[in-house]
Amino acid sequence: MARTNLPVQSLPGAGASQLTATAGDATNDHEMINDGHTQIIVFNGGVGAVEVTIISVNCSHGRTGNIVQSIPAGQDYKFGPFQAAEWNQPAGKLNIDLDIDTSVTLVAITG
Repeated sequence: MARTNLPVQSLPGAGASQLTATAGDATNDHEMINDGHTQIIVFNGGVGAVEVTIISVNCSHGRTGNIVQSIPAGQDYKFGPFQAAEWNQPAGKLNIDLDIDTSVTLVAITG
């Protein structure tokens, strides 16, 4: 199945920028372009916790180090940045999985 794209938004060097959130998709999960400076913000507006998994790749020693974080209801968490060599899948993208998507939104930022 094709993952849902999470567009990366650039922040200005000075000033403010309005961010556009992407609805969570626990069926297809998400992927985003990762330049090594990108960060993800996950907003959980639901009434229960959501589990977020950011998928790593095997390092030269065969280790994987996925990030698995439970985000309580009403909380927002920031992840990253992610070094490309440790996190980018073969297509050059970072994969993000959700266990539920009710009232969950994501934003990817760089800059």
